[in-house]
Amino acid sequence: MLTSIRPRCSNLDRFWIACYYEFVRLCALDRSLVRSKQESALKDAPTPLGSLFPVGGPVPPPLVIGRGGDIDDVASSLRDAIGTHVSGPRRIGKTTLCDAVCEVLKGEGFIVIKVNVPEGNESGAFLQEVISASARASSGATGQKLAAVFRPLAEKILKDQGLPLDLSALSTEERSKSARDVLRLPLAIARQEGKVLLFFDELQRVASYQDGVEILTYLIDAYAGVDDVVILADGSDERTFTQLLGAPVHLGKLLQRRDLPPTIPEREWRPALTDRFRSAGLVLPEEQLGQLVAFGAGRPYATMTVALNTASAARKTGLPTVADFDVQMGIDAARKRLDDDGA
Repeated sequence: MLTSIRPRCSNLDRFWIACYYEFVRLCALDRSLVRSKQESALKDAPTPLGSLFPVGGPVPPPLVIGRGGDIDDVASSLRDAIGTHVSGPRRIGKTTLCDAVCEVLKGEGFIVIKVNVPEGNESGAFLQEVISASARASSGATGQKLAAVFRPLAEKILKDQGLPLDLSALSTEERSKSARDVLRLPLAIARQEGKVLLFFDELQRVASYQDGVEILTYLIDAYAGVDDVVILADGSDERTFTQLLGAPVHLGKLLQRRDLPPTIPEREWRPALTDRFRSAGLVLPEEQLGQLVAFGAGRPYATMTVALNTASAARKTGLPTVADFDVQMGIDAARKRLDDDGA
C-alpha cells in the first residue's frame, strides 16, 4: 500500500522559509513606497516654465494675454459671415489670436478647418493640405466622433468628383485640374454638416506659387458671398497681401483686413505676469515686474521671452523671490534670442 511521502521540515527550514517570504514582502513594500514617492514628486513638481511662458509658436488659447477685445471683434465679424484677414508684423500673435477665435466659434457649433499653407513653387502641397485639414476638421458639436465623421465624408465627396484623398496618386496636370473641386471641399462639408470656419494660416504664401493667382481666383469664386463658409486668414508678409487686395486677384472681395495692434497695454501685462510667476512658485516684486515690462515695451514676443528667461534664472538660484540679478540674466538671454531671431 502506497502512502504519500511529505518532506520533513525542521524548525530551521521553517525559519528560513519565513525569512524568505518576509524578504519578498519587504521588497514589494519598498517598491510601493518608491513608486509612491515618485508619483508624489511628479505631482508636487513645479509647473514647466515653457508651459507658463510659451514663446516657440502660437500660444494656447487659455494662456493668451491682453487680446480679449481683439478676439471678440474678429469672432463677431465671422459670425456675421464677414471674411477677415488678421494683419500685422511678425511675432505679435496673429496665429495665436486666430486659434483663439477658432476655439470660441468651435464652442458655438462651427466646424473649424485649419489649413497650414505650405511654402513652395506650386499648389500641389497646398491642395493636399486642404484635403487633409478637411479630413481632420473639428467641432465642439461632434465631440469624439471627429475622425469618424469628417474623414469618410471628405473621402465620399472627393470620390463623387473622381478624386482620391491622396493627390500624390495623380499627375501634376490632374492635380491642377482638380483644384476647383478640392477648394470647394469645405463648402461641400458645410452644406452637409453645418457652418464652417475655414482658417488659412499664412495665406499670402499662395502668391508665390506658379499658379497662385489662379488658385486664389478659384478661392474667391467659391466663397465670395457664401454664408455656409466664412474665411479667416493671417500672414506676416504685409507687402504681398496688400498687393493681393488689388488687381489681378482682388482678394478684398473675400476678406476684410483687420490690423492687430503690435503691442499689448502694460495694464494687461502686470497682473498676468505676476500670476504666471506665482504659478511657477516665484514671487515677482513690483520693481522687478516693472523692469520686465519696460524691456518688453508691450511687444508680446519680447515680453514673454524676457519673462521666461528671468523665471528660469530665478529657479536656478533656488530662492523664492525674483531679484535684480535674475532680471538682468533674463534680459541678457532675451536680447540674444531676439537678435538671433531678427525680432
